[in-house]
Amino acid sequence: MQARNAGFVMLAAALTFVSAAAGTSTASKQPVTITSEAGADHFTLVWLRPGAAITDSGSIDNRVVTAQHLDRDGQSVLVNGVLETHTGKRGTLVIRDRIEWLDAGNGYMIGVSTWRVVRGTGAYKDVTGGGRGGSVWPPSGRISFHADGFLTSK
Repeated sequence: MQARNAGFVMLAAALTFVSAAAGTSTASKQPVTITSEAGADHFTLVWLRPGAAITDSGSIDNRVVTAQHLDRDGQSVLVNGVLETHTGKRGTLVIRDRIEWLDAGNGYMIGVSTWRVVRGTGAYKDVTGGGRGGSVWPPSGRISFHADGFLTSK
């Protein structure tokens, strides 16, 4: 019985090694953080991979593709669908963001969002994933955005 269990463990270890060597290992979800300030048209991405973290930064282009006003329990909610193109030193990452904006008083709006990767180039070519984010839209108009989520290489 012990020999059979030892053989099973050896087989499992061998299959894991072979699939990793062939580049077909099951990809794990890696945490990522994206921050930006829309008025500054700049983003920073930190991809926490095994070993050293990968960072990237560059320009961001935000395009509102849908806008809808809702009423939830008497509160007005603006729902935007935004296509965000992050062009950095490592490539281009395009994400789709669904942001729900709420009036926070004194001219401020707060946004809660969900996002997902649409496509990418360079280091982001075969990346999928998504997450959640939060935004603040002050009277100055310079929206600050922070998102956390997970990315997976195909």
